[in-house]
Amino acid sequence: MKIIFIFLFSCMAILNCPAQSYIYITRHAEKATNDPKDPELTSDGIARANALGILLYTKNIKKIYSTSYKRTQSTAKPLSEAIHVPIQEYNKDTSGTLLRRVLASRQNTFIVGHSNSVIPMLDSLGLPHKKMKIEENEYDNLFIVTMKKGHAISVKETKFGAPSPVN
Repeated sequence: MKIIFIFLFSCMAILNCPAQSYIYITRHAEKATNDPKDPELTSDGIARANALGILLYTKNIKKIYSTSYKRTQSTAKPLSEAIHVPIQEYNKDTSGTLLRRVLASRQNTFIVGHSNSVIPMLDSLGLPHKKMKIEENEYDNLFIVTMKKGHAISVKETKFGAPSPVN
């Protein structure tokens, strides 16, 4: 028993192997209408991205993932700059592969997706969640996936920043 305790303590203290870790998943913030294919964020979107950065600043985020679009990159940017963690790009069609990599890493991770990719990400984890669709004008959802030993064990659905008009 003493050997097991020493091993677990060593893993958590020396290797920084947390007992629990988290994946924070959100849709990009409010997008402008200036470019139908790759719009920037609106001023409300910039404010929301900043609020998200403040909210996640103390969450010990080790990895940040975003698609290559301006709106997702700009949503992740305030946190990335504040904690000095680079944004790594992923293709939203490969989010299953990304989630497997994140689960295996056992590190707190922030992922910015799209209205049509966030719910499929949650579905791929096989965990129950209430939200089944993100509306086009809905930007305030934050999903917090708790991981234990590299496995997703629960999803907490919350809101952040100013309420979206759909609420």
